[in-house]
Amino acid sequence: VFHLIRNAHGSARWYSIVPTCVLIFDFIATPLYCYQKNIGDLVRVLEPDSGVTLLDPKALDMGRVELVPLLVMCLQMVVRVRGGMELVGPGALATRGSGGGRRSQGFGYVNNWPSGFFIAGSSIYEANGLYVKSETDSKVPHASLLTYTNKRSGWSMLYNNAEDEGYGAVGGAATEWLMVDGNMRDRFGHKGGTYIPGAGNSWSHLHRAVHTAPAGFQVGDVVTMRKGLAEFWEEGERARVVKVHAIAEHKDSPYVIKMEGTGKTFQTQSWRMSLVPAREEGEEEESAALSQSPEDDLDELPWQVVAVMSDDRMEDFVRQEEAYHQTVKEARAGAGLPHPAPGSDEKQPPEEFTYPTLGEDMCMAGNLLGALEKFKEELVATTQRWRRAIVFVRRSECKRLHRQLGSALADLDAALAIYPQYAAALFGKARVLLDTAQSTRALRAFETLLRVDRSWPRLQDWIVRAHASARRSGRAPVSEDVFVGDHVRMARRAPGLWEAGDTAVVVGLGTSQGPVTIRLDKSLRTVHTQPFYLQPLREGLPPGPNQGSGGMTSEPAVAGSGMSDHYHTLGVACDFTSEQLRQAYRTASRTHHPDKGGSAAMFQSVAVAHEVLSDPDQRRAYDEGADLPSSGVQEEGLSLREQVERRYFPDHRGFWLFGDPLEKRRENQARQAEIDALKRRAEKLKEDERAGRTEL
Repeated sequence: VFHLIRNAHGSARWYSIVPTCVLIFDFIATPLYCYQKNIGDLVRVLEPDSGVTLLDPKALDMGRVELVPLLVMCLQMVVRVRGGMELVGPGALATRGSGGGRRSQGFGYVNNWPSGFFIAGSSIYEANGLYVKSETDSKVPHASLLTYTNKRSGWSMLYNNAEDEGYGAVGGAATEWLMVDGNMRDRFGHKGGTYIPGAGNSWSHLHRAVHTAPAGFQVGDVVTMRKGLAEFWEEGERARVVKVHAIAEHKDSPYVIKMEGTGKTFQTQSWRMSLVPAREEGEEEESAALSQSPEDDLDELPWQVVAVMSDDRMEDFVRQEEAYHQTVKEARAGAGLPHPAPGSDEKQPPEEFTYPTLGEDMCMAGNLLGALEKFKEELVATTQRWRRAIVFVRRSECKRLHRQLGSALADLDAALAIYPQYAAALFGKARVLLDTAQSTRALRAFETLLRVDRSWPRLQDWIVRAHASARRSGRAPVSEDVFVGDHVRMARRAPGLWEAGDTAVVVGLGTSQGPVTIRLDKSLRTVHTQPFYLQPLREGLPPGPNQGSGGMTSEPAVAGSGMSDHYHTLGVACDFTSEQLRQAYRTASRTHHPDKGGSAAMFQSVAVAHEVLSDPDQRRAYDEGADLPSSGVQEEGLSLREQVERRYFPDHRGFWLFGDPLEKRRENQARQAEIDALKRRAEKLKEDERAGRTEL
């Protein structure tokens, strides 16, 4: 004990005086007290008000009762010399910085209930977020000792007294942690007896009867009493709700019920009643017990649980969460994205609309002239608007397949003239623009599609590719007239950030609230801002790509960029097939071979392009900008994909306060994979032994 004291407080000798006195007192007084009091009473005295159970009186040998106070005395001394903190159950002792992405800095003790929790990592979106300590909702069907509420989703996190409700809690304890969804269903459970629950698979799915409705009990509901209460009712006795008081005036007992058997009227709480009919003996226990089934999805569990002990810190996190959801709201509303041309807001043909196959088969067979003639006949024969728009899009796909890109783009513009928000036409136009190395215009088309239809398949991947292509061209846009690499002057003052006239350089994408990321020349700070703060300084720089031009020429690269587009080098579509790549490589190799009068440098570029695009991993890395030089944003640890996700899809990442919430999940999976491998190895060794084979 003294060794623990010295480690906690240094080598000062006077620290040993008080603990020594406490030691003598506890050694004499506590055993005597145990002989006079029942051991169960002693344990109840030692329990904190939270319901944390230190010892189970039923598991103790009364002949060795003197060991109990001795153990508790030692633990008390450690806690006292650690600054008066109380001992809490397992799970309340947690590593500092635990939870995604942070290294452990040691262990810390808690001696009170958290102000709230941060939950992340669950595949159920509504389960994640901040849970703030609050008053127990009268609709919650539990005798909750503590309630933490996710005000955004309506989920609750409860510390529940299961004994009062008459069923066995998770882990067989008297108390349990519960996560209850917005429909008042118990979703996950964790063993009680701790101030802070664990994370991941320390929680389990619950399969319990639903005791109440999401809106609470209503007048006229027939209920059964979940547990008997002496002199009031018996377990399973039926009653009817006759009155519901205002929650603000009767928080504890808002429901008035009338017993069917006795006719007596009582005022009670929701957790004492159940809408589920009484079951036969054994069925009630089964329905309330913890159950794990093979269908339970472990991804639904909360894989990151962080307790927030400070009210001030909790309020700060709540403000951050509100800002995050505001960012998500603006991103989903299309903040900073280009608007489609004015006209009809229809995005897709009506579901009942059918379109016959015309020239598609001919086009795939290589009969381009025959296919185009079929499409032309259909356009002449029909005046139906959606039919004409679909024909234009189908014909553009045929022309693109045969590399008639200028004519394909004209067809797509014709379809968009009929329906400016036709999603398939916007997507087709963006691909054709990528094929012609007009990456800035392609990016604008993808952004317009994002405003029109955020659910378009793999749209994030396409936007990443467009940004990577634009940056290779040397002039990548981050807003209407601002490009990566631009030198800008601040048009107005921003207190605490910059003064009017300060200069900066644009380094990348920002967020929906601040879409431009700049690095200030004076302070070297990297901040997100709005374009209206910036005045581009473009003296001596080439103009922005394709400004005022609708031609099919590729975008000029900034001198010295030295980066080529592998797709453009080989002349393949951005979504080529393996056969198309093979043919394009053979054609480009013959064209640029030095023996055929070609350039050695260009021939080398063709070889490099083929090597990258023919390998799936290299192609994926290239599409995501792995070859791009670092920028101010990348130096902060953000890849181009992460920049795009932050700017356009903040809802994909989720509200992560403490790094990757699935870090523990992946660690568990890796550990389980190792265990499974060892089991398979052991089984093989057993089979070899049975077969008479031996192995060193």
